[in-house]
Amino acid sequence: MNQSLKKQVDGILADIFCADQAYALLREIGLHAQEINQRHFGHFFAPIQDRLGKDYLLSVAKLYDPPHRKYSTRSIRTLVSALTASAKNVNITKSPALRHRFVRAGINSDNFYDLADSAITERLVEWCQSRLADGDTIESVNIWRASEALRFRRDKVIAHNELLSSEPAPDLTWAQVNSLLELARTMLDLVSSGYLNYFLTADDGSFFLTSEVEQSAVCLRRLLRSLK
Repeated sequence: MNQSLKKQVDGILADIFCADQAYALLREIGLHAQEINQRHFGHFFAPIQDRLGKDYLLSVAKLYDPPHRKYSTRSIRTLVSALTASAKNVNITKSPALRHRFVRAGINSDNFYDLADSAITERLVEWCQSRLADGDTIESVNIWRASEALRFRRDKVIAHNELLSSEPAPDLTWAQVNSLLELARTMLDLVSSGYLNYFLTADDGSFFLTSEVEQSAVCLRRLLRSLK
């Protein structure tokens, strides 16, 4: 079961990487927008920005796809469903770093080292489900609305050129998408560190892959600076 979780983690991590990379490139282009337009390169970068924006939204949307009955998907919801179904069959690596991640996320860490592996998994699953469901807290409601708005944008605008009704599409902001991405990072780090003994974030919460993600943006920065 832990090996099955690794396949889930690897697939989700790939989508997080794509989303972060697209966002980093978009941010870099935006920082040089004035120079780009002054040098009349706007028509070149406009379609690139459009494609990066779609890649960003598609990558984050995939993170929250529900489990599919016919074929296996890799997403946060599928990962949580797998943990729920196998809570008694998975082994967890207890460590001060994992307990720190529980505390940082707001998960109950009382008697952490005395609990059975299944009990710790149940606490983690309960916390994840409370944020993924259309619950009673403001945080869970905001997450649910953001994921539904993102799925609407992906299914009816990006993936399919659907003729929409007169009803307005649900609002979706970059900040909402960023919050979904951040939640996915947190959940993935908890699962990866607990069941695979592989840590994706430092104790301060910074994402270890950020420097690798930023490499393409750094290259673009050098290119744009050379145009000056």
